[in-house]
Amino acid sequence: MVVGVYIVSKQNKKAKMVVTWKDNFILSNIWPTFGSPEIFVMSQWQRDKQTPSYLYVLLRVAIFLTFFTIWILSYTMESSSNKPKWPLYLTNWGLTVCTIQSFLSSLMLICAILGTNVLDNSELTQSALKAYKTYWITNSMATTIAFTISFVYWTLIHQPEYWSIMNFMVHGMNAILMIIDFCAVAHPVRFLHFVYPVGLAFVYVTMTAIFYACGGMETNSFIPY
Repeated sequence: MVVGVYIVSKQNKKAKMVVTWKDNFILSNIWPTFGSPEIFVMSQWQRDKQTPSYLYVLLRVAIFLTFFTIWILSYTMESSSNKPKWPLYLTNWGLTVCTIQSFLSSLMLICAILGTNVLDNSELTQSALKAYKTYWITNSMATTIAFTISFVYWTLIHQPEYWSIMNFMVHGMNAILMIIDFCAVAHPVRFLHFVYPVGLAFVYVTMTAIFYACGGMETNSFIPY
């Protein structure tokens, strides 16, 4: 009897796993919609899933401020001749998307904290949560592009003689921060959301090809990393 119950239980678990895996490929999952937007201001580690956590908001704000600082420095520390080309580099596109998504996350969380824990104003929280779709899209793009930039740069492009703190900040810290982000969030990750980073990559490659075709880049620096 015990063996029979164990076998049935194991079969049920497998069936649930198959159903869950199939759910990832439902076409409607491409769209950034979710039944409970409140999950986007919660951490998977907090015990109380009903109200936003003060520790979580501190983490989100710290991540945003770090991204924003790196983003500003990546431009201000460029030479005068390279500043006009700053928007052309994939690394800077990645930093921009990472900064935007961390800003949106911090904004939603701060408004949720104020609306729920301080002002007792549910309308403020609901208004802030309207940004969750934009955040979810940018978060999907930021996670993918941060890991891609770091992996490609450190395995194929990096030259030890050009190492610097700033180099590490723009090509390494982005992935570290997004790993922390990924481990902290409570909202789901949808497989079909890969279309958003792929779309961003298509736009970037198209822009780079046009720029190169117009003579805006030397052949030996075709990859603007």
